This record gives sequence, C-alpha cells and structure tokens, in this order.
Amino acid sequence: MGLHGPCVVLRLAGKLSVTTEPVLQRRLEQAIAFRSPPWIIVEMSGLSELRGTDLGLFDEARRRIEARSGRFILVGPQGLPPAVSEVRPSLEQALRELVDEGVGRFHR
Repeated sequence: MGLHGPCVVLRLAGKLSVTTEPVLQRRLEQAIAFRSPPWIIVEMSGLSELRGTDLGLFDEARRRIEARSGRFILVGPQGLPPAVSEVRPSLEQALRELVDEGVGRFHR
C-alpha cells in the first residue's frame, strides 16, 4: 500500500487465494479508513489470475467507497463487468484522471 498524493494505491502481484484474501480485505479496509472520502486505486497488472470471489471482494469495496463519495479504480485487467469497478489500462492514467478531477482538494 502506498500514497500518491491524496490517493491510496494497492499493488497486487502473484495469485490471490483463500489464504491471501483476508490480507487483501484488511488492506482495503485500511485504505478506506485512511482518508475521507476514500480515493483508492488497485493496481492488478501483476496478478496471474483473477477469480470470481476476488471480483466480489472488489465490488464490496467499491460500494463502500462510493457510499462515502469516494472513487475506486482497478488498473490492469480489461474486460471486467462495469458493475465491478472503473477500469483503467495504467496507473499513470488513473492517477492523472483523479488529479485532473481535483482530488487533491480533499483532505482528512
């Protein structure tokens, strides 16, 4: 987990599994609690596999973030259902978009 200005960026790599899912859940909860409204980007280009349960985890995080007027963007995977999240092809594009929207004016 890292900060890029007012955005929290989670970088995922390898394979998500039953044993790593609770760790990801905790990281998402930490990121959501870090700033209000939460602006979170999950960089997934390093994942080797994405399961349906992973999508459910991201969908739940997106709902919680949007309920707090935040933004949740996935980076990397193309072809995800729009209901899951906004998807961008690169971290740079996602960050640029949030900066252009004036995300920097939000502070804790």
